[in-house]
Amino acid sequence: MYLESITISGFKSFPHRTTINLHPGINCIVGPNGCGKSNIIDAIRWTLGETKTSLLRVKSMDELIFHGTERRPQKGIAEVSLKFFNNGVIPIPSSEVVIAKRLHRSGENECMINAKKVLQRDIIDLFESANPQGYFLLSREEVNSILSGDPSHRRRTVEEIAGIATYRNHKLNTLARLQRIKMDIEKLENLISEISAREVKLRSEARKAARYENLMSETGYLRWLLIENKKKQVEENSRTISSMILEEKNITARIKEIEKSIISIMGERKDGEKKGREIRDRMVVLEKQESSLRERKGNLKERLDEIVKEKERITKELIEVGKVKSNIEDKYKKTLSCIETQKNELNLLPELDRSLHERREKIVEEIKVLQKDEASVKENLIATRTIIESNKTRKEAVLKELKKAKGKKKETERELEEATGSYEDLRLPSEDIDNLRDTLRIFEEKRARLLTYMKDAISDEGFVKLGSVISPREGKERIVYGALGSLLSCILVDKLEDIYFWSGTRRKFIAPELLSEIDPDPDYENLSSFVKVKSGYEDIAPILRRFAVASDIKSAIALRKKGVIYPIITQNGELLTHLGILEVGEPGIKLGKSKLERELADVEREIEEKRNTLNKRQNERIDYERNRALLNIRITNLRKALDEMNRTIGDLKRELKKDIKLDTESSEKTLLRLKGLIKKKEEERKELEDEISNTDRMFEERRKKEVEVSALKNELRFLKRERERVDKNLYEMRQNLSAVIEKERDIRQNLNEIGISYKKITEELGNLKKEIKEDSDRVVPGGITDLFELEREIERARHLLDSLREKRHSLEIEIAKLETRTAELESKGVKRPNEPYHVDNIEERLKDYERKIQSMQIVNPLAMKEHTEIKERLKFLEDERDDILRTKKIIEETIKLLDGQARTQVKDAIVKINKNFNDTFQTLFQGGEAKLVLGTGDPLEANIDIVVSPGGKKLRRVEQLSTGEKTLSVIALFFGVYKLRPTPFMILDEVDAPLDDANLLRFLSLIKKRAENGQFILISHNKQTMESANYLYGITMEEPGVSKIISVRLKE
Repeated sequence: MYLESITISGFKSFPHRTTINLHPGINCIVGPNGCGKSNIIDAIRWTLGETKTSLLRVKSMDELIFHGTERRPQKGIAEVSLKFFNNGVIPIPSSEVVIAKRLHRSGENECMINAKKVLQRDIIDLFESANPQGYFLLSREEVNSILSGDPSHRRRTVEEIAGIATYRNHKLNTLARLQRIKMDIEKLENLISEISAREVKLRSEARKAARYENLMSETGYLRWLLIENKKKQVEENSRTISSMILEEKNITARIKEIEKSIISIMGERKDGEKKGREIRDRMVVLEKQESSLRERKGNLKERLDEIVKEKERITKELIEVGKVKSNIEDKYKKTLSCIETQKNELNLLPELDRSLHERREKIVEEIKVLQKDEASVKENLIATRTIIESNKTRKEAVLKELKKAKGKKKETERELEEATGSYEDLRLPSEDIDNLRDTLRIFEEKRARLLTYMKDAISDEGFVKLGSVISPREGKERIVYGALGSLLSCILVDKLEDIYFWSGTRRKFIAPELLSEIDPDPDYENLSSFVKVKSGYEDIAPILRRFAVASDIKSAIALRKKGVIYPIITQNGELLTHLGILEVGEPGIKLGKSKLERELADVEREIEEKRNTLNKRQNERIDYERNRALLNIRITNLRKALDEMNRTIGDLKRELKKDIKLDTESSEKTLLRLKGLIKKKEEERKELEDEISNTDRMFEERRKKEVEVSALKNELRFLKRERERVDKNLYEMRQNLSAVIEKERDIRQNLNEIGISYKKITEELGNLKKEIKEDSDRVVPGGITDLFELEREIERARHLLDSLREKRHSLEIEIAKLETRTAELESKGVKRPNEPYHVDNIEERLKDYERKIQSMQIVNPLAMKEHTEIKERLKFLEDERDDILRTKKIIEETIKLLDGQARTQVKDAIVKINKNFNDTFQTLFQGGEAKLVLGTGDPLEANIDIVVSPGGKKLRRVEQLSTGEKTLSVIALFFGVYKLRPTPFMILDEVDAPLDDANLLRFLSLIKKRAENGQFILISHNKQTMESANYLYGITMEEPGVSKIISVRLKE
């Protein structure tokens, strides 16, 4: 399995669709800084599931999309696809697997595997199932991360490259699930408590509902009795209904006889109406056909007008296309003629080129001869200048000696004058010595005060204070002391137990377990970058990170408005506290140990200087007294020496005039001759250089001619394609014109046919209207009067029938009411009495029961049912709680089991990694020893240190090595892990930059060996690395902000 290709579109500096075809072996990506090399690595990371913006080198995900340049607009989508050759490692039945990812500017993500949409988690799981490690990526940032002073950060990085981090992620997910289970248990407990209270309340309501049901039962029984009495009254009225039914039958028979008479009269009338309806139906059909034909005729006319216009338009376009074709043909012929002319001119250029090269070679030879002559002239000139310089040196020596003699003379005269004039004034004022003694006493008192303050401020009853373990960086004292202030006197303890029995005065204490770690915010600096912490006290770093640093007070207020809750210190020492209080001014004398020590050192130095000055003045006073006695003797000796100097000066002046005159004349003649010769040679050289420049211009003109011919050929190809396109358009237009003419002919034929049909329908409509008029005249009006009489008789019979029906209906309503009340009682479960018996005062007793029911106020009729349901619900929740508690116990036992397995896995992984790490380290360093050291305590939480011994040196931590040794050690660690857990491909981002030539050769030798069975993608600026690559990919940025790629295959 290996990465076959990367396709990038709209991602960072790649606006256009760019494909990089990769191969097994060593693939090297090169290019200048800032051209977009690392953007390719970011594209791979992002596609394979990386979501951390810091690792993708952006602040927000929308910065991954090409943001545009001055010449190019921004893109709306970033898309990257990775194509892998699959030899069965990825669990997909295909030899090629394409992983694609899109990011819209709206923030929407799309992930695909072989063109099928999936979730991002699916891509991560797919590669974890193929290889838990996925891929290795080592950059300079990763190297710095492993080498950082934070052991926990180094541990996380080593766990990631060794594959141990997968367990930690699974454990975190399991702990999160366990936390959710605990929350579910808490919710269930709260719910059970609420339902238990509800059950108690419903139990009381259920008892009340039972009493209510008893009263309702008695009330129902009484109502049954009342209904039975009323039913007896209804039965008496049922006899009346029987007589009504008999009378209703007689009336109904009379109505039927009358209706038969009406039917016979209406029969004749219906025959005429039937024929009229048939005629009218036929007329409706014909009218619809007429309307349809009229509408169709109008549509065809409109279509005909459109076709005529289309025909005119196509005809015009045919004329225009003919003109365009004619222009293209003319331009094509002109371009062909121009190409022939340029070719003839270029055919003459080779001969001219050959003659120019011969002339150039001749000129170069002449230049070489001139350069030799020039060199010989320069040698002569140098020799001459050497002679002149020797003369000058000699002259200067004589002049110096003369000057020295004159100066010595003047000094002797001055000393003689001073010695004579100040003989009586030679004494040291005693007032200066007294002033020095007073100043010395003042500085000693200041030193005593500083020593006393340091003793009180730095140590306290054997405890170490914060001010004694930190020191500001140079020039940052005002920031550090202004921020910490009184915190400098806080006492540091290793654990809280150390302060439980404190009985002294009130003090502030700092313990590591009380400090929570926070991540630095990249939007502002914190105090930790301005402070040096004493070794062994790195645990106080969280205190320093809780102070933000701003340039001035305005910037501090702006940070507070952005949501920074920590205290903010400015460069001038002003402090904006978390309560919003602004402290300005000098921090005072409590500046910490380092400031006090510097001030004390200054005082000590001043004391020493004053003591030295005092001793010097006292010694000078003794010397002056002694020298005063010797001054008389010296005055006499100076006068004698002055006479001797006057004689020496005269001799030096005479010798200087003689030597300088001879040497100067000889040197000037030789120099003039050489300058003339050099000037002549320089003029000849300039003429030859002009001829060479003319030759170069001729070569440049030839190159321009070749470019013009190439451009004309491109234009010729374009004109050919344009001519073919015009011919194709012309053919298509002619075809369209023929089709339009054919359509026009069809439409005109349809219009003629519609006109004939329309005329026939109009004639038929006229005939039908005449027939309707004739039938209407034949209607017989004689039977209408008899029909009216029969209808009035039917109306009277129906009035009588309606009155009978109303009486019967009232009785039926009464029966229905009794049946409804009976149904209500049955629906309420009130039983009908088996044997009716008489009860006195039924209505009074019924009212008494109803009053009792009303006095019970609100009764929940569903209380007994709800009480049963809630008891079942409570039992279900308690069973569910018990199940979750059992699940919680199983998960906790599983975590313990996994912790034990993980501890064993960590130890085994360290042992296996150490073996491969040591072997690879010895290969790269040609000896030595290297290993990972697991700290004491829990293996899952213990720190991991890298201990190495290059070239037989003593074992030491990797942080103590040089930059190149550090990088090579981390490379050895990565390759050791790679040997243990091979990955489909490894990416190395400029890790060879710190390596020297010898280490680089060993590094490249190791990569070549591993590349025989793997794939490496390198980003480098090193020439040796480029030479070792099988495939080279150059990234350029010809246009600002837009990356472009060029690939070269270096080896078969």
